[in-house]
Amino acid sequence: MNHKAAVYRNLKNNKGSAIVYAVIVFLLVAIFAAIVVSLFGNNLKQAKHQEYSIEAYYLSYSGVQMAFTSLVANENELFDDIKDGTVASLSEDDIAFGNGTVDIVVTKSTDANYMGWIKIVSTGTLDLNNISRTRTLYIDPSNQKNVVWKEF
Repeated sequence: MNHKAAVYRNLKNNKGSAIVYAVIVFLLVAIFAAIVVSLFGNNLKQAKHQEYSIEAYYLSYSGVQMAFTSLVANENELFDDIKDGTVASLSEDDIAFGNGTVDIVVTKSTDANYMGWIKIVSTGTLDLNNISRTRTLYIDPSNQKNVVWKEF
């Protein structure tokens, strides 16, 4: 019986158990903190990517606006050249603008729903990370106020 009593006494002895509990609690808190930091990091990364994507979107939008302004300058000279087929297409690549570049192509559309309309395609690309977005503007040649925006 003495042997069983000695084992029982050793099991009931709680000396040093506080350190074990403290280590377990510390590990749980550390794991929780690591998860929170990871979530914040991923959220920040996603928000930054969204910000860059929006910036590329507005670069491409600005490219379309620049092209449209150029087309209607000088009493619609370039607009009429594209509309009449005198000029098949106009393009300008790597226009430095803001934090990136813009590529613009202007043609007479052959797309099913916009046959014969003037089509401006602009792609904005950020210099920092090469994120790009493309916007397209279709312009009715008989009424320049009738436009359709598309994003690809």
